[in-house]
Amino acid sequence: MIICTTATLSHMPFVLELSHSVRRFFPSVKMVLGLVEAEVPESLRSSPWVDEVILAKDLSIPGFDQFIFKLTEPMSKNTIKAQLMNQLIKHDAEADVVVYVDCYSKFLSGIPEALSLLDHHSIVLTPHLIDANYSDSYERELMLLNDGSFFAGFVALKRDDEAKDFLSWWSDKLNRDIRDPYGSDFFDQKWLNFVNVFFNAAILRHPGYQLGFWNFHENSREAIAVKDHEIELKGGPLRLINFGNENNMFEHYSGLLPEAQRQNINRLKQHYDESVNSNGQFQDTEWSYGRYHSGEIITSNARQIFRVLPTDEAPSNPFEWSDQKFTDMQKGDGDE
Repeated sequence: MIICTTATLSHMPFVLELSHSVRRFFPSVKMVLGLVEAEVPESLRSSPWVDEVILAKDLSIPGFDQFIFKLTEPMSKNTIKAQLMNQLIKHDAEADVVVYVDCYSKFLSGIPEALSLLDHHSIVLTPHLIDANYSDSYERELMLLNDGSFFAGFVALKRDDEAKDFLSWWSDKLNRDIRDPYGSDFFDQKWLNFVNVFFNAAILRHPGYQLGFWNFHENSREAIAVKDHEIELKGGPLRLINFGNENNMFEHYSGLLPEAQRQNINRLKQHYDESVNSNGQFQDTEWSYGRYHSGEIITSNARQIFRVLPTDEAPSNPFEWSDQKFTDMQKGDGDE
């Protein structure tokens, strides 16, 4: 069995906290990191917390320079997860089962329900929501309609032809483009809406998997007991929590909870933050793909211009260009 995640070097404090929990609950499992950087630092290569580091550029992504230039650093770790799992399940002898976990996650126990589903299914997906709610969750449900029904921060699969077909299909979608016509930043997970129709996929409806700000309000995820940083939910034990905090959403939605539940969640978050802060190595590392070869910083505007260029006009290596060259090209298109 392999547990894997994806990250840039600036995400390493979170990766290490995830890895600590992997070692605690899965001591014999191989931990693999898909790293979106140009090189692997020696200190990471020899880390006891990560068994193998695979660079994104080594994942057989067609036209890698063009592919990675389209992405911002936060987007990059989400857009290579399918390709990483695909490589592992095809080439790693230990990949009889592969579990992808978002780097902001932390295990609080084993995952018996997920592994049990793999006895009869090739793929296990986790929905963002599992409880039907009404007006009190309307805005959150609208947000998740845009981001996808399933959370791509936990995907489990076993090595068989069906899983290989799924990963080839998902990798192909992510290799092609990252433009979402509906403006979601989670382009990778929207494709999962098709998976339980196209493939032999199980839906894991256990409330203890990937508790996160988007589902704090669900009745089955209400915390009813806390002991030693572990939580029992109404619907069962908390297996895996996600501390992702985009736009301070974690604090915002935990602040809407009843006081007792809010305190339980915040206690876990405080402990997690303290542990992450103690893993400070690489935290301020600049992203390898954030500059042109000249040393000039690549702006988000240049990346956006490049994303929409016709194939016959796009440079084979956009890192050899400059912001000014992309801006001039855009102006030239506008004048025609």
